Amino acid sequence: MMKIDALKLVAFGPFTDKVIDFSHNRYGLHIVFGANEAGKSTALRALQGLLYGFGHKVEDAWLHDYNKLTVGGALTLPNGELLNLTRYKRRKNDLINEDTGEPLDQTELDTILGRMGREAFEHAFGISHNSLRLGVESVLAAGGDLGHALFAATSGLNTLKLVMTKLDEQQSLLFAPRAQKANINAGIAVLNKLRKDQRDASASHHQWKKMKKGLDDLLQREVEGNAHVEALASKISLLSRHRDALKFVAAREQLEKDFIELGVVPDLPDDFSQRRVGSQVAIKQSHQVIKNLSRDLADIDQKLEKLTYDEEIIANEKLIKILADEANVHTQATADSKGLRARIYQHKESAQQALDLLRPGLSLDSVQAFRLSKPEKGKIHRLGAKGAKLEASVDSSCKALHTAKANLEKAQAEIDQLEKPKDTSALADGLTRAAEYGKLEERLADAETQVALSRQQVNADLAALGLWSGDISGLERLALPTEETMRRFEIALAEADQKLADAEKESLRILEQVKKKEMALSELTQIRELPSVKDLKSHRSLRDRGWQSVRTVWLEGGEADLDFMAAFPGSRDLAQAYEKSVLRADDTSDVLREDAEAVAHADAIRVDIGHQKASHNEVKTRREALEKDRIALWNNWLGLWEPLGIQPLTPREMIAWAGKAGELRRKASDLRERQIIADHLHAHIDRLRLDVTAALEHIVVNVAEKMSYAAIIELAKRTVQHNDQLRQNRLDLELRMRALKEEIDASTQRKREVEDNLRGWSRDWAQAISKLGFSGDVRPEDVSDFVLALDDVFTELEKAKEKGQRIDAIQHNHKAYAQRVADAVARLAPDLKDLEPEAAAMELNVQLSGDKERRQEYRLLENEKRRKSSALSKEKEKLAALEETLRLLCMDART
Repeated sequence: MMKIDALKLVAFGPFTDKVIDFSHNRYGLHIVFGANEAGKSTALRALQGLLYGFGHKVEDAWLHDYNKLTVGGALTLPNGELLNLTRYKRRKNDLINEDTGEPLDQTELDTILGRMGREAFEHAFGISHNSLRLGVESVLAAGGDLGHALFAATSGLNTLKLVMTKLDEQQSLLFAPRAQKANINAGIAVLNKLRKDQRDASASHHQWKKMKKGLDDLLQREVEGNAHVEALASKISLLSRHRDALKFVAAREQLEKDFIELGVVPDLPDDFSQRRVGSQVAIKQSHQVIKNLSRDLADIDQKLEKLTYDEEIIANEKLIKILADEANVHTQATADSKGLRARIYQHKESAQQALDLLRPGLSLDSVQAFRLSKPEKGKIHRLGAKGAKLEASVDSSCKALHTAKANLEKAQAEIDQLEKPKDTSALADGLTRAAEYGKLEERLADAETQVALSRQQVNADLAALGLWSGDISGLERLALPTEETMRRFEIALAEADQKLADAEKESLRILEQVKKKEMALSELTQIRELPSVKDLKSHRSLRDRGWQSVRTVWLEGGEADLDFMAAFPGSRDLAQAYEKSVLRADDTSDVLREDAEAVAHADAIRVDIGHQKASHNEVKTRREALEKDRIALWNNWLGLWEPLGIQPLTPREMIAWAGKAGELRRKASDLRERQIIADHLHAHIDRLRLDVTAALEHIVVNVAEKMSYAAIIELAKRTVQHNDQLRQNRLDLELRMRALKEEIDASTQRKREVEDNLRGWSRDWAQAISKLGFSGDVRPEDVSDFVLALDDVFTELEKAKEKGQRIDAIQHNHKAYAQRVADAVARLAPDLKDLEPEAAAMELNVQLSGDKERRQEYRLLENEKRRKSSALSKEKEKLAALEETLRLLCMDART
């Protein structure tokens, strides 16, 4: 039997690296308890996830990441081996055997679980709050049907009552004894109606042949009628064509007369008139095109005479565009120079005001003597920071020295008042040995409780075992049959039961086939009775017997055959009875001849029914023999248990009973082992109590006579802890005093070093600030403020200088630009020499744009002139060709 030793909640729900240990062999039942929302149901879902997988959706991924859910466990297999598993939340290889590090297939774990699926596991072991609630609702819904309610609650089918109610409703919709609208009742009614319609629509062989002959005659008449109609339609079509042709005959005769009156005329082509008219139209159109082209060429010549442009200006296009683009720049620069002069004045005025506030009497010229280089500024800044640090270090050294001396005096006072510790080594040894044994009294109480529970469980299991009335010792000595023997009987009985069931199924199958054959025979003979050849022989024999009776009465004057007369009740006399016998024999003969196929089919069905009934008798005989063999096998099974005084159940039940008996034997053995453990614990407690008590009395600690073992151990622990704490406190104070003395020496040395450094700094400071006119006792922050204010003054002066340089550059650039514009104007447009350079450059750019537009227009007109001239030449050539064509056509018409 498999056993769960541990459940490891590595990352699941609210748990992280939580282990629930079930590995104690002395416990047969483990209970996991806790407050609401403590995680009991979560642990159950984790166990289900470990055994069967997490599934697609998991409701316990609210603390850990969805893809990092992990559950582990340890299982003890039936052979005693330990299997450590870990289940991860992933698609493939989610189950890992931690002993090998390899993936474990789910089918292997299912085999270990005895093929118990998830649903069966939940019903058997996974009772949750939700399932209990649904079970209670099922019991309430079942009303007084206690059997249904208990079945639903124990099987997990909490909606059994609802399901059965729906099944009853569906059954009533399918069939009810006296219903009309139920599906099966309505189907039966429809089936009966169809059978009646089938009987009404059926016809005899003679009727069918008569109707078939009438149908063939009608079809033949239809074919002959269609042929006659087609012949008449062909004749009508021919006459219609003759009628339509008459009106064209008169018109043809008139045309022949007109042709004779014309005499001999030139034989012109059919398209002569079309060609002549086309040539005339084309010539007229060509004259109009030539006229339009001539007029357009004259207009182009007039426009070309009016268009003029300066090629030299266009040749200097790049220079003119550059000058025009720079005109805007220089115009803006000239405007900016005025603002720059105003801002130069503002910068110098701001610098002078700052000097007046900083040190009255300083001018902008004399302030240059106070300009510091970057190294000088850096040195002053570093010395100022260093001075502040040195002053802070002096204060810190003094405070640290004072504090260390005060703490040393306080520590010396504490160590003088501290109690001296006692030697507790013997007591500590006793506690160490006690710790090695653990909580002995709890273990003893636990062991005694387990002994009592085990004894009670053994007695209860023995009473509930059944089939055995002796005590546990007798059960342990009982020589039970082996599981292999019981399995052999189980297999043999199962095979016997299977053979009986197969025989029963075979019998039912044959009876079902006989029933189907009889139904088929009934349907075949429902419309009319189908006699067999045997019936024909019987009817003819009865007819011959009647004829013999007629001859006896007629020729010999004897009596009529009463048995023959009885075969035809209702006959008035022998003659009528004989007539009926003749008619019956003739009808039977006619039916056999007309419905030979149906009769043969009916005979075959009757023969098959006989064979099936014979097979059924054989199966019945075989089943009776199997029942006798099964009874003999069961008697052998009873004889196996008779020497043990046990009335056995079925082999499967006895295998389970033997398993329970074996488990009960094991529990009895565990009970004896637990009793031995309890006795050993008693001995350990008595020995340790004496040792610890002696150690306490040695260091003058009183121990009450009736003090329990746990109280003595607790007193020893407090005593050891108290003395250990005293030693530790004394050691801590001694170490602290040593550290304080070292700190006092270090603080004194550090104070002397800082004071020496401060004197050297004062000399360097006085030398660094001498250029600024300060004495050596000035504070570093005052010097820093003075240097920053000087930087602001120099910044304003630098800004004024930079703006002055910009004004000079603007003037220089404008002078060069004016010379370039003057050169261009003198060479390209002397009439613009009186304008400002910027205006002259812009006017040159305007003239350039106009000349370029006129040159483009001139070139377009020249291209248009060449194109129209070419078109005029081609049109004149086309006109000459058209006139020649018209002349040739006229010559052909005159001949």
